[in-house]
Amino acid sequence: MAKLNQQTWYWICQATGWGLYFLFGLGMMTLYMAEFHYGIILNQAVITLVLFGLSHYHRYWIKKYQILTQPVLHSIGKLLGTTFLLSVLAQIIITPTLVLLIDQPAQNYHWTHSLGYLANTYMILTIWVVLYASIKAVIRQRQTEIDRWRLQAELKNAELRRLREQINPHFIFNALNNIRSLVTENPELARDAITMLSNLLRSALRFQDRHLIPMSLELELVRDYLELEKIQLEDRLSVLWKLDVPPDEIKIPAMSLQILVENAIKYGISNRKNGGTLQIETCKTNMDIIVRVINPGSLTGNQNIRGGNGTGLDNVRQRLATLMGHKATLTLTSSNDLVIAEMRWPDIQQINEPSLAGDTVFNANSTPGSDTVENATV
Repeated sequence: MAKLNQQTWYWICQATGWGLYFLFGLGMMTLYMAEFHYGIILNQAVITLVLFGLSHYHRYWIKKYQILTQPVLHSIGKLLGTTFLLSVLAQIIITPTLVLLIDQPAQNYHWTHSLGYLANTYMILTIWVVLYASIKAVIRQRQTEIDRWRLQAELKNAELRRLREQINPHFIFNALNNIRSLVTENPELARDAITMLSNLLRSALRFQDRHLIPMSLELELVRDYLELEKIQLEDRLSVLWKLDVPPDEIKIPAMSLQILVENAIKYGISNRKNGGTLQIETCKTNMDIIVRVINPGSLTGNQNIRGGNGTGLDNVRQRLATLMGHKATLTLTSSNDLVIAEMRWPDIQQINEPSLAGDTVFNANSTPGSDTVENATV
């Protein structure tokens, strides 16, 4: 079914409203008339048609001079004044017309009758103006709200695009830097690494226009990245997966887990002589989805993790807040010679892309007895 525009709705409301007024007036006149005759119908029809035409002209005048967009007191004064003038004009048209059409002697009319008719007409037209202005106010408010949400969505999309533009060069730079170290040491491995990088970039391009993706797709990207890292780290890198939530049931900001994994390897495992085990976990509580990346190391003893320009983890924080709402957090803590990067957001069954969550600022949650870094970067 085609959606009706405002003009069509206006005519439907006009016809319905004045039609009901005609039937109401006809019923009231029938009750007080001793005998029903065609003049009663004609009388009410003339009154209704005149008021219908004058109300439509009033609408034309209101729109032409944009009365409803003016200051409130000015609008009210002008509306009440023009309604009174239209009521007078209505009596000038209706009274002689009824005398002529109904063939009722003019001497039966007294000037006091006109005052009563004028007051009644003014009341009816005032009710019409109030209804019309109220409906227009609701429509304007609704349109303002739609425009506000549309602008907010456009701003968030622009912000997300900016963040994605930061991620891609950063990600490619790190991958190429790893390959560069292999070129002279092991050209064969370097060629394999280039092949893996091309596969990795192909996977990343799949997410180019998507902000939220299923965890299963993100895991494919992470596995490709880990294969690339294993070429350089060999047996110094082992991976432990603990996925308690089916990956297809989780949506996650694209490349966010990959950045946490990259951060863990670069500042944790690669700096240790014997490397270590990288743990990737997902779990669901009653209220939250939790994704963790755990690597051996210590935040307090690792000064490199505090450097840089904030592209990595700060980027993930911003995208989590934008896409998942103000309750979404990313924390980085250390405990028992382990560094734990944890993303947490409310357990929402379906998140539309892009989400219109309110503007938020990341608020790191500290774990008792642990060290929390507020501005850790990749």
